Amino acid sequence: MKKAGLNLFALLSISFFTYSQNINSQLTFDSVRALNEINDQFTADAFPWISNDGLRLYYTQGSLTIFMKYSERATINDPWSAPTILMSGIPTTGFTLSSNELELFQGSGPDLLHYSRPNMASPFTNQTIVNLNLPVVPYFVRSISFDASGFQMFAYVNSPGVNEIFELTKSGVLTYNFTRKIPIPPGYTSPNGRLSCDGLTFVYSLVDTLGNHELGFVDRATPFDTFNVATLTFLPELVDTSFLTSQASLSSNNDWIVFARGITNSFAETNLYIASKTGVINSVSENMQLHDNVYPNPATDILNFKFKGKKNVSSVLKIVGIDGKQFLSKNIYGQNQFELDISQLNSGLYFYSITSGNEFYQDKFVVLK
Repeated sequence: MKKAGLNLFALLSISFFTYSQNINSQLTFDSVRALNEINDQFTADAFPWISNDGLRLYYTQGSLTIFMKYSERATINDPWSAPTILMSGIPTTGFTLSSNELELFQGSGPDLLHYSRPNMASPFTNQTIVNLNLPVVPYFVRSISFDASGFQMFAYVNSPGVNEIFELTKSGVLTYNFTRKIPIPPGYTSPNGRLSCDGLTFVYSLVDTLGNHELGFVDRATPFDTFNVATLTFLPELVDTSFLTSQASLSSNNDWIVFARGITNSFAETNLYIASKTGVINSVSENMQLHDNVYPNPATDILNFKFKGKKNVSSVLKIVGIDGKQFLSKNIYGQNQFELDISQLNSGLYFYSITSGNEFYQDKFVVLK
């Protein structure tokens, strides 16, 4: 027990000397866009978890049968790949992964389930119930997150009649003991939230008295501190009261944030959105998707493109199938409007991307024969 305590103290001390700064003062995002290349417009895409390097994405999809899905991108300039199913029939609650992505924690009623896998190519197996020593008997374990060391756990719990957030400390293999409660900002309820990778920023999903769902950020100077709700910040780039905005996940250095939004202010039809921290990349934005400027969609033999790239800049067009197979990589010089012969493509869903200078366009189209 003493050894575990010393290890925890050492890890937290490293975090203190490395990260003792105000994160919210530096936290701004731009290039907010919907992940249309993987979103399902007819069901709920929810509870995203983005990897530390921002290249892998795990999320849930479905309304009746819930699937856990996985998508990836080769670089931050590439579209997300066609998603694959990791699990089916999972609970409609949040989940999180360990930083090496080999452990999975999933809320299931009053229990927190743990899965593991030997490598990234393997499925998650070995289901075990995590031992949570909490001051209340939970009705639901809603969402979980960890600090970088994996020793601090933040758990959203529905006990009868109330939502609560608890900080726990790892005391053994899959055993976590209650440390303290995490405050919820006055005037709000909070159905879920997640800790940043460095453990210094907490992102609340907040619901105000009018029923608006927004993301609120609080910070702390060191991992020893609790979070001060007086520092609550709403980032203008992410605020839109016409949407339900919830369930955020941050990559390392807060470079990327992925979250769910529902245009009907309902969780039944949420889609996933992504934004990059200002200065990380400004080539992936909502207005750089082509939408109706790729037509007709669905198409049969000819597909027309019209985008905002500069006429004297070389562009690269790529077309990829739903299985990840690349069908086309074509250099386009001096054009921002052209037509493409797709008569050789079979019926199905395809993804395209156009890189033009420092701008990047991506979306999907359907071929019907």
